[in-house]
Amino acid sequence: MLLAAPQHGKAMHIVRSRAIRRSSTLSSAPELSTLKSSFRSLATKRNATRPHGRSMSLAERLEQYYSSSASESGEGGRREEELRGALGAALGSLKALSMVYQGREERWRLEVASMRDENERVNVLLKQAFGTGLPSEWY
Repeated sequence: MLLAAPQHGKAMHIVRSRAIRRSSTLSSAPELSTLKSSFRSLATKRNATRPHGRSMSLAERLEQYYSSSASESGEGGRREEELRGALGAALGSLKALSMVYQGREERWRLEVASMRDENERVNVLLKQAFGTGLPSEWY
């Protein structure tokens, strides 16, 4: 059995094994109800301990950093490290996105080359079958 409760909502997701789903005595067992209510209680407590219920975006962190006064030099070092970490994560994400884009671009180039080759083969077959009376390029 797998229980999950996303932090952004109050829904609870349950994945049960086939044996539990098929057996009516197991699926309606009081232990299962206790397990669900205990997990729901635990998820509620976890969400209550989170400061905002969601993590701050990079833009929000930068805005918070630059809007704070410069007199807070003690916290500035910690904030700077947080920003460095956030910027590192953002750069890592951009690098991963770049790799995905380059992969897509390369697949597109291969697909276009394949379509050209196929088009040339079809033109050759058409010329062989119907002679030279057809236009030179058949699309």
